[in-house]
Amino acid sequence: MWGITIGTTTQWSSSTSLTRSGALSGSNSWSVDTPSGYTANPSSGTVSGPGSTTITFTGIPQIQVSINPQPTSGTAPLQVTLYASWSGAPSGATYSYTINWGDGSTPTSSSTTSTSGTFYHTYSSANTYTITVTVSAPGAQTGSASATVTVYTPITISSFSANPTSGTAPLTVSFSGSWSGGSGGYSWSLSFGDGQSTPGSGSSMSTSHTYSSAGTYTATLTVKDSAGDTTSKSVTITVSSSSTYSVTFTETGLPTGATWWAQVGGTTKHAGAGQSITFSGLSGTNSWSVESPVTYVAKYSHKVYYYYASTSSGTVSSGGTIPITYSQQS
Repeated sequence: MWGITIGTTTQWSSSTSLTRSGALSGSNSWSVDTPSGYTANPSSGTVSGPGSTTITFTGIPQIQVSINPQPTSGTAPLQVTLYASWSGAPSGATYSYTINWGDGSTPTSSSTTSTSGTFYHTYSSANTYTITVTVSAPGAQTGSASATVTVYTPITISSFSANPTSGTAPLTVSFSGSWSGGSGGYSWSLSFGDGQSTPGSGSSMSTSHTYSSAGTYTATLTVKDSAGDTTSKSVTITVSSSSTYSVTFTETGLPTGATWWAQVGGTTKHAGAGQSITFSGLSGTNSWSVESPVTYVAKYSHKVYYYYASTSSGTVSSGGTIPITYSQQS
């Protein structure tokens, strides 16, 4: 739409011509109501009688602005690099630009004959910010472009626990944890420190794991959000050897029909020739002994023989086998 104002009366038209009719007298000033983005020539004048005037409208160039902030999301404090470019003003024009960062900070403003620029800004708080770049130049319509940057609080693992954190093998440990912050869309992985791990998703986890061997293990929980940011937390698990053990005595050298005994910690067990004797549920250090000599009376001749153990006593503090060899002595 464009219009002509004569005196205090304005007439509008959407076509290429406009006729003012009505009673006019004397000399009257007129002016053109120019549509946005155009200039009018002539834009004003006077009229004192019937006639016509040709008005030429010329489009004003529109400045085109393009911006690209990188990154567009991340955790605070987030440094953003803004790549901006503009064009459309008459050749050799000086551009004036203003960058509103959207966080209440002082806008960045300057003038340049260049058609691009690189700018930097740090966002210290979590929020979604709209960056707007406005560019003007003589002989051109002002242009602008906007883009958003989302800043998150860092991922925080608010709790990560293991129960128990120490014990004897095999040790079953229950793990639990929860977290928040970041961009959401969490995935997590729990490395148990013994070469095994388990993955999952969500804002919390609960699982268990059995450590079969003694050792000190570092279990590490790692959480990752949809933006690729990660954080970790660890706990130490101490696994000791089993508190009880078994020991087995094996025998060689006694004749068939002979019997022998072994004693550990006040407990005595008997066995025949060639048989073994096992003590279970032992703890700490224990003294042991075996029968020596073993008296054997021959079945038919009734002759008496004596068999002595190669080692008849000692101490034991861990599981295993103790071989006992008997030999006859006159």
